[in-house]
Amino acid sequence: MENKISFCITCMNRLHHIQQTLQRNIEDNNLDDSVEFVLLDYNSSDGLENWIKEYMTEYIDCGILSFYRTLIPELYHRSHSRNVAFRLARGNIVCNLDADNFLGNSFAAEMLNEFSINNNIFYTSDLSSTDIYGRIVLLKKDFIEIGGYNEDLEGYGHEDADLFNRLVKKGIVQKYFYNRDYYNAISHSKEERISNEVIYKKFHSLYLSYINPNRTEILILFKDGLFEKGIITDNIHGISQYESNPDHLENTSKIRLENYFEKGEWFEFGREVLLKFNSNQVQFTFNDHKVSINGQDYYKVLDPNFIHSIVLLLTMKQNEQKSIDTINQNLLVNPNGFGKCTVYKNFDYQEEIFLT
Repeated sequence: MENKISFCITCMNRLHHIQQTLQRNIEDNNLDDSVEFVLLDYNSSDGLENWIKEYMTEYIDCGILSFYRTLIPELYHRSHSRNVAFRLARGNIVCNLDADNFLGNSFAAEMLNEFSINNNIFYTSDLSSTDIYGRIVLLKKDFIEIGGYNEDLEGYGHEDADLFNRLVKKGIVQKYFYNRDYYNAISHSKEERISNEVIYKKFHSLYLSYINPNRTEILILFKDGLFEKGIITDNIHGISQYESNPDHLENTSKIRLENYFEKGEWFEFGREVLLKFNSNQVQFTFNDHKVSINGQDYYKVLDPNFIHSIVLLLTMKQNEQKSIDTINQNLLVNPNGFGKCTVYKNFDYQEEIFLT
């Protein structure tokens, strides 16, 4: 059987990226029956489907592009959306392709050649670029055998590294593509990275309490009346330095969570707030920029960029800890299946496709 590679793109409200990348990626990697692009519209509300219908039907008609849409998700879930797209792929080789990524000329040809030589491998970037970090090329059978992306990991970050680690544990060799022509992507803000995800949609306010230069307690209040509270540490630099340059938060691997964050409910009564978690209750006064809990001051974060950085950091570190626990304890990933969804193909709403 000849190899076929499927580039799997998931998109929720990223039409402006698809408009710049999709056609160029197809034209740069059009190898007749050896390549397909699978685009999953994850219930976008920005006109993605209409744009595909108007400008990309020639690629659908010739078979290189398959357009799927689901009407179910209200928020973006990285692992689930990718699992759906990978399951829909017809190629025996699958590749996650972020909507903002440019593949580069002949990326498909190079990968097809590599897998014709060795099929006990998977390919990633050299992991030096955040924007390209999630691009992985692997055999679809290996993806299925390890249970896909871990859908227990929510929010932004580490779902890719988790997949890499489980493949390596299975004995599959990780290889790297180094051609810098394959590393181009559209730059965008941290807010845009998380704007369709649950933690950002629910976010109400963020407070920090500096315990010492290396330890900071975080209190996040959510609109649904829940909160998370816990300590992050950085034994190298000190947390407070990142407030002046929050971009560094996203790139450092030295920061860790001391433990899983406490979770509970919060209630507001005028200027008073009540936190309830486990059997504990804490009441404090709600000021504009500072709250005091049992004599400990928490300061409200007002800088949007710093808020986005903290939210990104928190989800990445929480997912990282879940991943470590899963691998160390040999827990089964997605024990009840993955990528379950109802989709429609190429604008045909008369026939539902059920992934169960």
